[in-house]
Amino acid sequence: MRHSFLPIQEQKIFKKEYLYHIAVVALFLLAATGLVGVCSLFPAYIYVYIEGSSINDTIVSSGKDKNISEILGIEKELRSDMLLINSLSESFSSIRYSDLIEQITSARGPISIDSIRFESISTSTATIFLSGTAPTRESLISFKTRLETLNKGNKVDLPISGLAKNKDISFSLKVIKSLQ
Repeated sequence: MRHSFLPIQEQKIFKKEYLYHIAVVALFLLAATGLVGVCSLFPAYIYVYIEGSSINDTIVSSGKDKNISEILGIEKELRSDMLLINSLSESFSSIRYSDLIEQITSARGPISIDSIRFESISTSTATIFLSGTAPTRESLISFKTRLETLNKGNKVDLPISGLAKNKDISFSLKVIKSLQ
């Protein structure tokens, strides 16, 4: 407990005034800190403003220097190139070599395929040459049948000379595969 020679009424009044003084000083320090912070950001703001205006002036001046007809010509070329790319990508997206190879190898059974060669591929058909070895004549004929039944319209040409032997038959097939 503090001892004071002042009466209690006056002590309460001085306490209130003391608290008011502390609040005023605290608010002053807070305001001074805010003002210093704003003042410290002002040079950065001026720098950014000057840089932005110089970049904007550069863009505007470069836009005036370009010839509008050149820009329109380039845009026209880009549009025509985009149409060409789109048309080409549509035709290539429907034919995938991996799908054709997967279909052929899934139908092979006990036959070993040595090579697959793609001769010509259009939007509707693909000409494929297969060569390999079949263990028996019956397995080669069933392979030919499975290839023909993969898609409606498939045609397989097996030369008669491929059926001359009974076992370990080396063969060469021409498959005209329908892609529809």
